[in-house]
Amino acid sequence: MIPDIDARLRRAGVSHRWIFVGDGPYRRQLERGLERAIFMGTLSHRDVAVPMASADLFVFPSCTDTAGNVVLEAQACGLPVIVSDQGGPPENTTPDVSGRVCRGGQSADFASAIIDLARDRQRRRAMSSAARAYGLHRRWEDALAPLYGAYREVAARAHGTDGAATTQAVTAHRS
Repeated sequence: MIPDIDARLRRAGVSHRWIFVGDGPYRRQLERGLERAIFMGTLSHRDVAVPMASADLFVFPSCTDTAGNVVLEAQACGLPVIVSDQGGPPENTTPDVSGRVCRGGQSADFASAIIDLARDRQRRRAMSSAARAYGLHRRWEDALAPLYGAYREVAARAHGTDGAATTQAVTAHRS
């Protein structure tokens, strides 16, 4: 998918360079398909900040990632994110505020989002500020609140209680 996005960006005349951090099963294929890309391999958590600080956007087209932590890290670095609507990343993004959410597996959607932000510096800067604020203030407690609420509701129904004792038990286990 990334090589197709790359071709679309080149046809649109968008100057860009892909920087990949980490390794995975598609690295060799990407290296063959993206001549100008930089492949940094696996970096320590501290060293990841360097490519993040050097980037303008964070593109994460994964349709299988479950938590999207890297999306939060990118936003905390002030990068607008472009993510798939599948898996966990959209839960860690404010659509059209801190990033863009694209249809999973649709290179044209990702390319269009990149082109729009590459050509609109003002919008990209606004998204960058919003992304940083979002990334710095997102908390696990907030993200997990709906899940804990569902647990409390199910437990209360199963035990015929009002949920107060269950709430205390769930809260005690969160620490």
